[in-house]
Amino acid sequence: MEWIIKNSIGEIWSNKFGWIANLSTDEAVDSFSDEEKHSLNLPIGGHWEELKSPLKYIGYSIIFTADVPKERSIKYYRPKGKKWTLTENEWNDDYGEKRKHRKWCAFLSPEEFKKWIETIGLYADKIDTMGSIGGVDPDGNMSIFWQPAISFNEDYEASQHGVYLNAYVTPYPVISETPLFPDEGPILGEDAWEKIKEDVLEKFGG
Repeated sequence: MEWIIKNSIGEIWSNKFGWIANLSTDEAVDSFSDEEKHSLNLPIGGHWEELKSPLKYIGYSIIFTADVPKERSIKYYRPKGKKWTLTENEWNDDYGEKRKHRKWCAFLSPEEFKKWIETIGLYADKIDTMGSIGGVDPDGNMSIFWQPAISFNEDYEASQHGVYLNAYVTPYPVISETPLFPDEGPILGEDAWEKIKEDVLEKFGG
């Protein structure tokens, strides 16, 4: 296990430069072994913190739902690009009025996902979900397997217009260059999933 030294305002200790604001210069940051952690004296104001390797993802499986008032155009919320598949196209009155209901699925790369999230204005929610069935796998095929999922909800401005947006998102992490979700369906321990959820909330939480 590796450790770094941080202070109360999030600065990182460097033996060469002292306290630095962030990890932008990898060479400047010093990490320490378990043995060093127990033998070295901390600089004033410092505390030990585990150095966590950033999680990497091959992409995100998304099931995106939009419920829009009948007088408002759905085109503002329709995802763009050939990777998206429309799976539901109907009217409903779940909110006491006639509304347009659409659902799309896609598997997006990390770069595509970040751009889409910023464009549509969704944020990751802390609530637990029951997962999802029917998402898209990394090969672009519709999956029949259950997947754990994180709920992403609309921003305040969208809800003020009577628009209800939601996405169930399953991040596909890479561990030793091997996807964590194999062909036979997702196999994921609870501890691992909590780390993934925490990482996604940190990146995309409201």
